[in-house]
Amino acid sequence: MISLQNVAKQYGGKNLFQDISLHIADGDRVALIGPNGAGKSTLMKIIVGQVEPDSGTITQSRFNTAGYLPQDGIYHSGKTLYKEVATAFKDLNILHKRMEEISREIKEITRAGETKSSRFEKLVEELGEAQHLIEYQEGYNIETKIKRVLFGLGFTENDLNRMTEEFSGGWQMRIALAKLLLLEPSILLLDEPTNHLDMESLEWLETYLQSYSGSIVLVSHDSRFLDNLVGKIVEISMGKATSYAGNYSSYMKQKALRRQQLKAAYENQQKLIEKTTRFVERFRYKNTKAKQVQSRIKMLDKMDLIEIEGNGSAISFDFPQTPRPGKIVMELDKLTKSYGDNVVFRETSLYIEREDKIAILGVNGSGKSTLARIIAGIEPFQNGQRKPGHNVTISYYAQNMAEALNPDKTVLQTVGDAASSGSLRELRTLLGSFLFSGDDVFKLVSVLSGGEKSRLALAKMLLIPANRKGLPAKRKGKRKEKKQKKDRTYIRG
Repeated sequence: MISLQNVAKQYGGKNLFQDISLHIADGDRVALIGPNGAGKSTLMKIIVGQVEPDSGTITQSRFNTAGYLPQDGIYHSGKTLYKEVATAFKDLNILHKRMEEISREIKEITRAGETKSSRFEKLVEELGEAQHLIEYQEGYNIETKIKRVLFGLGFTENDLNRMTEEFSGGWQMRIALAKLLLLEPSILLLDEPTNHLDMESLEWLETYLQSYSGSIVLVSHDSRFLDNLVGKIVEISMGKATSYAGNYSSYMKQKALRRQQLKAAYENQQKLIEKTTRFVERFRYKNTKAKQVQSRIKMLDKMDLIEIEGNGSAISFDFPQTPRPGKIVMELDKLTKSYGDNVVFRETSLYIEREDKIAILGVNGSGKSTLARIIAGIEPFQNGQRKPGHNVTISYYAQNMAEALNPDKTVLQTVGDAASSGSLRELRTLLGSFLFSGDDVFKLVSVLSGGEKSRLALAKMLLIPANRKGLPAKRKGKRKEKKQKKDRTYIRG
């Protein structure tokens, strides 16, 4: 269906990847795996033609259609939710309108008694073709299909007539995803589709994709999601692509074995290089050994050096020191919150004590983010009381914080603007803890990957001392837990 041969791409003089070859066949389920900034999103954009490679060739089937869901930058406005999603059936809607026009013209010809005319015969034939196309594409069930997908992704009946600009960033992503699923392209490319989905919507999407008729290419950090969906892993690392047959769990086992084999081969090669180099240095100026020396020099020059990937750096940081808060850090007393006629909370009470670790769970639209914003003091409510405790300061990491970064500033400028104090060296040390090292700190935010933007937004938040942190909900396959200092309360929504 789609083949990439020796594809290379540079950004700012840095090789993102080189000589990547990849084949995606009909019905393939492929996951792109790799560290942040490795080029996964760029490779997807190359596949759909949004980005041109610096070199290499891309070939695809003549009737191939591709649909791409980016990580961010999605916004819809000017239509209701239903009408926006219905644009996925633009061609079918044109067919329906044409059928109506043909039907009207046939009635007029019939009333005029000209049913034996050539025009009448052509219209009847065209009407039959249009009906066949609509039936083939299940075009008489458009409303049912739209509601099935929208409700599966967490929208409600009341949302259908809401204007799309009323929906937040995570919901904007769901709108775009709904349109893609309804378009049913022959190859579906989804970049972090699970980021803004709750458990119910995620399970629905997983089931839907399992029966999807086309090919799927995914980027996701959710190992369970990948295990249940994909049959091929393509790892992008150190500018190269390596393919593994099987799901994510199988990939992890194969990678561990391959790494072990590669390490042994690397060590053997290094021993050979060291031995050969010693021979060259020892006999370089002996005429009797000249041919042997030249032979070994040529061997070293032609040798393909084995590279082994590091174990991978992990984010390491401490929260800034803060004053010790009182035992009760927050109290919500008989709080009521509503949006118009939609009551989110009614006389809800909540006590949060020092060192609590709290997860806010609930179905889609139940008010998890609203509650987190109320606790953070940035969301108004109608009735009740919000009582912060003694010595309490709050930091809040919202789902869209990465999107709010200024794209025209560098990584270093971004944290510098947020810092009330601290030397350049201290800021670079902080950024190093979040895996921004060397010249990475001078990158513009606009060229960062989605994961890099999230790390930068978190680093920026840490510059504000707080003894309560609101962290974003994002399901990861596996993550290391680091024991944090006491006196802090953590809330995940």
